[in-house]
Amino acid sequence: MSPASLPPLAQTHLQLLARARELGWGEGEVARLQGAHQCAMALFAGRFRASGVPFQHHLVRTAAIALELGAPPRVVAAALLHSAYTHGDFGGLRRAPTRTRREQVRRAVGADCERLVHAYALREECEEVRLMLLCDRLEDALDDGLWHARGLRSEAARRFLEEGEAAARRAGRADLAAAFADLRPGGRPLPPRAAPDPDFLRGLGARDFAGAGTSFQLVPRSARPRLGQRVVRGWRALVGRLG
Repeated sequence: MSPASLPPLAQTHLQLLARARELGWGEGEVARLQGAHQCAMALFAGRFRASGVPFQHHLVRTAAIALELGAPPRVVAAALLHSAYTHGDFGGLRRAPTRTRREQVRRAVGADCERLVHAYALREECEEVRLMLLCDRLEDALDDGLWHARGLRSEAARRFLEEGEAAARRAGRADLAAAFADLRPGGRPLPPRAAPDPDFLRGLGARDFAGAGTSFQLVPRSARPRLGQRVVRGWRALVGRLG
């Protein structure tokens, strides 16, 4: 289910780029949006939301919401990468906006857009970050996604929507408040749950099941290093630090 107060949302990055052109974006702005998507492809490969929705799909629709609400191009591009520093896979064990990672994102979308992605990770208090947070929360609720999120009870899902509506009103965004209200179930029957099964997915290599409502990552078997490779890499890293 999607909110009746919003127009149909782009479901793929190609639709997102086409919609941006329809709204009069210049080709430079569209190119930056494409750069944001390419960066997301590298950072979120194999990652899924708690409902089983591919993370890249979540990012595209979050950006699509921002686009339909009339956000500036840099905010829309930042919305497409909003979780880069909190959920993106840069290859290290620690998730943090290091200097190297920030430079990687900066090369993809420019300094002004990267600053917004960084501000989102730090939850800085500014209008753009508040908008990105609300678009992120709203996307999670589309298509009854909250009801399918692993480990998230119905009461928590209802509270999520109520808090989102209240936050939108505090931010002065009546359009987003109406969208959250549209998604509240009221008296309509909810669909049967289709939450991912952690045990089944762990057997396929899923990881990052930190708690209820969390995202997870599936790593293809061909991409997993064997034990010997891990030992060699660990030894080389240790030697490099000592040397």
